[in-house]
Amino acid sequence: MRTYSGHRGSVTSVAFSSDGTLALSSSADKSVQIWDPKELTKARFLFKPKPLHTLPADSIITSAAFDLGAKRVVASLDANKALLWTISGKWAPITLPMNGPVKRAVFSRDGGKALAVDSGGCSVAVWEASTGKRLWQNQHNAPVFQAIFDHEGKLVASTSADQTVKIWRSDGGTAVATLAGHQGEVRHVAAHPTKNIWLTGSSDTTAKLWFEGETKARHTLLGHSRRITSVAFNKDGTQFATGSYDGTVRLYDLKPDSGSQIDSESTGWSLYGWLDTTSKDRPRLRAQSFNPKSGDRTTIPMVGLEAEAEAIMNIRREVKRGDSGRWDQGEATGVLREKESVKVLEVLWDKEMKLQPQAVWIRFKRL
Repeated sequence: MRTYSGHRGSVTSVAFSSDGTLALSSSADKSVQIWDPKELTKARFLFKPKPLHTLPADSIITSAAFDLGAKRVVASLDANKALLWTISGKWAPITLPMNGPVKRAVFSRDGGKALAVDSGGCSVAVWEASTGKRLWQNQHNAPVFQAIFDHEGKLVASTSADQTVKIWRSDGGTAVATLAGHQGEVRHVAAHPTKNIWLTGSSDTTAKLWFEGETKARHTLLGHSRRITSVAFNKDGTQFATGSYDGTVRLYDLKPDSGSQIDSESTGWSLYGWLDTTSKDRPRLRAQSFNPKSGDRTTIPMVGLEAEAEAIMNIRREVKRGDSGRWDQGEATGVLREKESVKVLEVLWDKEMKLQPQAVWIRFKRL
């Protein structure tokens, strides 16, 4: 293990050039430094906006990226702009203005275009990398979190708090499609390396796969119990992964047949409701996590009942009576989304009302 210590502030991002001969790091010290991974004594190139008073005192460089040939660098600033440098030649940054703090700017695969998003201005914009000429800028209805080029550089996908992913032509910014279906902020997107397939991750705990020419997700990937924090394809596109705030990574195979089934949790146990301990005549529920499609809401569910989840609910592989006066709820293996329908296969509850929590559990299958 070796250490590069050239910065004078917190490091906000790191990256390698495509051939691995150069490394890049950005920092809260308002610098982007490019250095040789084999020689960590000093930066080979140091880029720093001058004079410092051109940036607010509390402004930082949030990230930086190489183009494919490591000829240019684009840096994102929370001072409502990105800066673009050519590594060789005289230091001459090009300013790429935005309407709000820029979280991440990237290059197209051929290096001809630079792409940036700002969260405050709800904007996504593309520039000509050689001149800094803005080619287009478009809007979401809420803050934008990420934007990327597809594998050919012909399309741009942007994610937003408005719960959508928008697809644009990279040349002129023409809207191609709006991908709607997530029930929370869409923060993350990845592009398949050889096909027009998008993978998205949301705060609704799901990831989705979207295929070319379709505005409805072909696959919704369940299993995480908290918001998605990262999505990625492997190099040849045969696998993809989702990471979550729940502390897990889920790895999937993507078969050559784009319509192949992606496995998800289709059965399991979940908490149906809480028992009313004051009921004298017959067992009843005082509160429910599901809304039955027929019958009284306060009635203990029966096998065969169909119901809708009223909130995001954990799916558990097993629920059983524990030895310590409590239910052994087992491991959470996934989630049911709000309004998702299930059919009850089995009902479990403590008729003596001694086990805690005093609850009714159902084993179900998704409809």
